[in-house]
Amino acid sequence: MEIDESNRLEMGKTVLGVMTKYEDIYSSNNPVKLSVNTIQSVIERIYMQDRILLISSKPKTSVKEVTRKDLLVYTEYVYGQVFAYAVRTSDVELKLYAVNGAHLLKHINQGQIATVINDLLSKTSTLVKTPPDPILAEYDLGDDARTKLQEMLASYQSKWQGVGNVRTDKTSARAVMTNFFDIYDEQLEVLDRLMLKYAGNIEFFEAYTAARVIIDRGGGHSGGSATPPPPPPAQ
Repeated sequence: MEIDESNRLEMGKTVLGVMTKYEDIYSSNNPVKLSVNTIQSVIERIYMQDRILLISSKPKTSVKEVTRKDLLVYTEYVYGQVFAYAVRTSDVELKLYAVNGAHLLKHINQGQIATVINDLLSKTSTLVKTPPDPILAEYDLGDDARTKLQEMLASYQSKWQGVGNVRTDKTSARAVMTNFFDIYDEQLEVLDRLMLKYAGNIEFFEAYTAARVIIDRGGGHSGGSATPPPPPPAQ
């Protein structure tokens, strides 16, 4: 990830920190809550794509070789964890997703492996919530499990599909990350407009405005916000 991209994400995380601190003020404002949740979700997905880029950039010798059997066994294990969590939380739709996914693994062909596993990675990332779900913590569905599955997939693709496909994955991950950054910027602008309603709450509004300033952590000095919040309406 580029330095300026990292700085933009740090700004977003600071904004989320402010919104969490003052959540009681906007708790009944569904558009604000939706915007905040979307920003958080997009940040998580950007970091996921960044991990894919890092894995794809490693020399082949630094990645342990993974066989098809290794990959599918671990993927089935993750599906099992999803199924157990779904049963515990009475989530019928998620339980059906896990059952269908595990069944598909038994008949999967070479061309489907990456698609199925990436879909599973995306699904498990949506289970992570703020504040953290204490029930989810009891299952192996956190960052470590997703990262391990990503690394195993990258190793398998490198071994069986050659360096060309790893480069394709890297290009694809960069394109997806760029798209997520566009959504991220758009959602921050949406939140800027929604925040005008709270301009009269000086402490909250000033904290939000300060959080929207991008700090250049690479160069060690402050930079301007990519999209400064609009000024409060004239009194």
